[in-house]
Amino acid sequence: AFPGNDPESGKIVLQSREASTVIVTTGGKQSPLPSKAINDPIDVSLTWMLQNTSDQDSSFNCSFSIDREAKSCRAPRQNEEIFAAMAFFNKMTYWSRKIRETMEHVASLTYTRGSYHSVKPESHVDINSINDDGVFVPVLPLFETPVEQSKESNALTSSSDSITPSMMISLGKQKDNEEMSPLLPIADINKFLSEQCRSLSSALKKLEDSFPPSSAQTLMSA
Repeated sequence: AFPGNDPESGKIVLQSREASTVIVTTGGKQSPLPSKAINDPIDVSLTWMLQNTSDQDSSFNCSFSIDREAKSCRAPRQNEEIFAAMAFFNKMTYWSRKIRETMEHVASLTYTRGSYHSVKPESHVDINSINDDGVFVPVLPLFETPVEQSKESNALTSSSDSITPSMMISLGKQKDNEEMSPLLPIADINKFLSEQCRSLSSALKKLEDSFPPSSAQTLMSA
């Protein structure tokens, strides 16, 4: 990670490792791969995410709100805040796709049914086991009939003064004259996100059991 547009200025290495393998081929002396390759960096800006992250009480939860008083706010979907969020996640999607393509290429070097494969059996991995099967994705339009209790609960849990470490997102304070929303209270949304985190942790645990440990000198590891 690095601030600004200079990778060498104040960079921080979050994680790194080195690995190697041997490619064995038959039927010719020419190497199937170049002896050296320099890949272009795969970068993505995290400015929007950091700007919408609250460090209150060291909770580091998502704090996002829409300025409904702004003239540019035309609808819940048509406003500057949502446009910026969509632009960020589109870039993250592209970045993730490039990372996936890179990892698939690395995994192909040990693909046993391909034209070449690693001589080390422990290097053989099933890249298809890295998937989102079983991961809970809480993206759904769910409405409920608003009642006075839901309004009080929503106001309490959406207040920036009541952020707790267990909360993952928070919203702006609710106005006294604001009508109750038919959407789920923020407390229930946090429960959905907590379940997503639990399912992600479970999926990562399965990968740890299927792939070699990170300390192994294999191309792919957990």
